[in-house]
Amino acid sequence: MDNNDAGHLIADALGTLLRRSTRARLYQDLTEGLGAGIDELTYPVLSGLARGGACSAAELGTQIGLDRSNVTRRADRLEQAGLLRREPDPPTAGPPCSG
Repeated sequence: MDNNDAGHLIADALGTLLRRSTRARLYQDLTEGLGAGIDELTYPVLSGLARGGACSAAELGTQIGLDRSNVTRRADRLEQAGLLRREPDPPTAGPPCSG
């Protein structure tokens, strides 16, 4: 196998991973049996916070590929489940998330 063939195989594998349906199925499998607070919708938010630490909803959205309003809705669910605590960010007065 030459480098060009390997590059095409890698590109195809990444394409599969980046498909929304593949990610949703993966997140669903990862969160099965973890309780009502963590599911395929809230997992990316919790995972992004675990990787990057506290940040604003807009910053987290950029990191995980969601808009701020979707991050906020999902963070609300995580907060209600006791898995997330949000605190206002004094300089911007926005509610950053911390896991």
